[in-house]
Amino acid sequence: MHPWHEVGDGVFVRRYPFLDQTIGAVVGLERVLVIDTRATRLQARELIRDLRQLTQLPWVAANTHAHFDHAGGVDDDWKNVYLHKDDFFDGPYFKIPARAKEINFKTIQWGKFEFEILHTPGHTLGSICLFEREKGVLISGDTLFADGIGRTDLGGDEKLMVKSLFRLRKLGWRVLCPGHGETCENRC
Repeated sequence: MHPWHEVGDGVFVRRYPFLDQTIGAVVGLERVLVIDTRATRLQARELIRDLRQLTQLPWVAANTHAHFDHAGGVDDDWKNVYLHKDDFFDGPYFKIPARAKEINFKTIQWGKFEFEILHTPGHTLGSICLFEREKGVLISGDTLFADGIGRTDLGGDEKLMVKSLFRLRKLGWRVLCPGHGETCENRC
């Protein structure tokens, strides 16, 4: 039995006690996409070890935003790490991975999954959510939690957050996987 919980056909999440954090992972047919990589490299190595219990295949990391608890676990030699362009600056609580690349695509096709990349500013200027429309899975970082709101208290923008939340509510997601707290089903 592995420590991951399946929330959709091949979409797994795991909760960690550090900051009540949920890390999303997508297990495709041939490789693994990790969404958010934890706060420290030690924790990231634990994440990698956990993933290897699911598969021995290569993986890529996409971070919902650049705060240390979501992007700080990336090792300097990781080549396939992505952030939105608006999070490439030295802000409070930020940890930009050494080899991070700009997300310059609208979807990630990953095995049998296709995640839409949704720019959802508010928590940070470069916050993103990933939405798998067919399976109805929304990975929301710190933009949307199970209680229906997101965080703006770490340098965010409330007006941008309201617009982003309004946009996410229109999606018709089935399973919400936030960056912290519980996942929820059927629009909470």
